[in-house]
Amino acid sequence: MLCIFLIADPIEIHVEKNKNYKKYIKDLNLIGDWSIEAERYFINFILTAGNKWDVSFEKNHEILLDHKPREMFWKYDNEKGKISIYNKKEITIYGGDEIIIKEYIGNKCFKAELNKNYQIKMCKIKGRIVNNVKELIKIDMK
Repeated sequence: MLCIFLIADPIEIHVEKNKNYKKYIKDLNLIGDWSIEAERYFINFILTAGNKWDVSFEKNHEILLDHKPREMFWKYDNEKGKISIYNKKEITIYGGDEIIIKEYIGNKCFKAELNKNYQIKMCKIKGRIVNNVKELIKIDMK
């Protein structure tokens, strides 16, 4: 039987909250299931009235509401943190919705603004929050 004993100095791990919240917005992985909630009022969003929605942003840029297609699509401008929701039909009464993501508040949630009028909270309930997790984690070993 061969025994090897290794003697090593202890490793210190420092975990710091990343102060650069913009990275969450710029590298946001929108694809997945989200809960969107209005802070105060019943409002109109994707042709429905309410104050809470379960929305899925699909890979093909389609939007599902309560797991049902809405014939609406999305695009994301990661530099501006802007989600544009639109209908591809030429003739429609729906002018679209716009969400501006303002701040990452933790626990996969963001403060955002809907249509420049309403404060909302968006929380990712299924899927990865960012595309490149390694960019958000910094490990210092001394």
